[in-house]
Order: sequence, then C-alpha cells, then structure tokens
Amino acid sequence: LATNGQGDIHEFEKLRDVSKKEQRIEITGYQLLKMPRKGSPAQWTWKMTDQTFNFWRRRLKRAIRWKSKRFINQCVYSLSRLPKFHAVRQQGFQLIQYAKADWKRAYKNSEPCPFDSIFLGFYGRYQKASKINVSIL
Repeated sequence: LATNGQGDIHEFEKLRDVSKKEQRIEITGYQLLKMPRKGSPAQWTWKMTDQTFNFWRRRLKRAIRWKSKRFINQCVYSLSRLPKFHAVRQQGFQLIQYAKADWKRAYKNSEPCPFDSIFLGFYGRYQKASKINVSIL
C-alpha cells in the first residue's frame, strides 16, 4: 500500500487502486474495502468474501441438519471468534440470525438454541494506561 505522491515505490512497482472492486486486497477469505457508515464518512474495513460467507452458511446448515452437538459447538466457537472488524461483525450477526432461524425451523423450539449464546463484540480502541489509586486496609 502506498499513498499518492512520488517515490521509489511508484517507479519500481506496478501499483493498483485497491478502492476499485476488481483490485481489492484479498487475504484468507477476507477483502479490504471502504464502507460507508451511518453518521460518519466511509472507513476502511475487512469483510468476508462472498465465497467465505456462503461457506459459513453451508457449514451452519450442515451442522444443524446433522444434529451433531460437537459440530454445532465447533461452529458456535468459531463464529464467536471471527475477526472484530465492523463489516465482519455485521456478517457474523447475519450468520447468527440465519442459524437461529434454521434451528427454529428444524427443531420447532423443542431444544434450546445454542446460537443464542454468541456475542460478537469488539475489542475497542486502545486506551492509554492510567494509574489506579488503591488504598490498603
């Protein structure tokens, strides 16, 4: 990645514009893109590729249909540990909603849904360490 301007990288490398859809950076099933956000300007974030997202849907569907507690627990574990980027969290939430709906369709509320326990929080921004005054009794 390089900013606009002059320098050796512009002379020796063939640079691409990652803001264009066909030239996005893709790594291990995720792509870097600029997404608009409500109330603020568009920001760079990572998002699952369509292929990765569809793989997750098939995986969840298979786990629910096979009724394998081990497979379902593994899916719950993996979903709760998705990367904490804004767009990935949104996609993770969609996947959880899909899994809950499929579970409800398959089990008709006869068994508790294991996907209710998933929380897709975020790590938050780095904060400077501060001193805490503690009094010893």
